[in-house]
Amino acid sequence: MKAEIEAYIAKAYQDEQIAQLKDVYVTDRVPKQKKFATVNKKDDEQFFRYKQALEQYKNEAPTPLVAARPTRYERGSLLQRVFDPLAGATRLPNGALFYEVTDRELALPSDEKLAAEFEKLKDANSSTLEASEEEMD
Repeated sequence: MKAEIEAYIAKAYQDEQIAQLKDVYVTDRVPKQKKFATVNKKDDEQFFRYKQALEQYKNEAPTPLVAARPTRYERGSLLQRVFDPLAGATRLPNGALFYEVTDRELALPSDEKLAAEFEKLKDANSSTLEASEEEMD
């Protein structure tokens, strides 16, 4: 009796597998080669070479043609952090900007240093601005 039940269950599993694979066919079919919409064989070859060159160009990593711009302010200074915070950043291949933060940039400047820099900027900008009425319009 046990053997009959095991045989029945095995046949049920086999019938289920056959039912699942009834739309699956195994063939030795080879996919057709893509055809080009050109007039003659010479144009076909030229178009094929163009496609190959295009794929090769897409797979090559572009090299940057622009040199890194010089920085105006000393790296880590207050002016650099305020006016040009990403000075020295490089662009990664995926387009993201990579900027390495130094210990000097993380350190907070002392109050005396900030006060001296403020006074220096205040003195530089304290000159009187003159304008005529014509320039105001």
